[in-house]
Amino acid sequence: MRKKTRTSKNIIETADGLFAYVNDHPKKPQVKRVKGILELLADIRDEKRLQEKAELLGRLRKAFNRYRWIREILFTNDGPHEIVTSARQRTDEDNWEYGAVHILLLIAEYHPSYLQNIRRCIVCGRWMLAAKSNHKFCSGKCRQSDYDNDPARKEQHRANMRRLYRLEKERAERLKRESRITPRSTRT
Repeated sequence: MRKKTRTSKNIIETADGLFAYVNDHPKKPQVKRVKGILELLADIRDEKRLQEKAELLGRLRKAFNRYRWIREILFTNDGPHEIVTSARQRTDEDNWEYGAVHILLLIAEYHPSYLQNIRRCIVCGRWMLAAKSNHKFCSGKCRQSDYDNDPARKEQHRANMRRLYRLEKERAERLKRESRITPRSTRT
């Protein structure tokens, strides 16, 4: 059977939905297990030493041992389609968990370069699939927050405000001298 290809757009949209659910329901046990797998994937990506990477791979293998799937081939008018379902009856939350792990495995299989783009936002800590490898923020709001809270930018802003205040004060004094008019608040 021919290997079914997945489009990048479809994978990204599905992963975005997965991360939205992970971020919105952090207390659910199924979400905690998926977050554990995401953490391991991120740690493996960042780890440089072979010994630690091997230990992380062992932990990831142990985390994946929990999941069992049945693969079936469904024949339709469009041709054969592969269907992957969990091996046992599960609750809706368990089905979501299996689907989330399946999405991560699809990303690893069809788009392994995307694994490098799975990360947490550096401001709010939400999981995301970054569109580019240098993206660090999940939204424009987080990017702006990081920009606003940068100490160097704050100091530059303060310096600009002091300069602006000084210029406005000089301008007001110059106008006062030139027109010889006293401000309204000092008139009696």
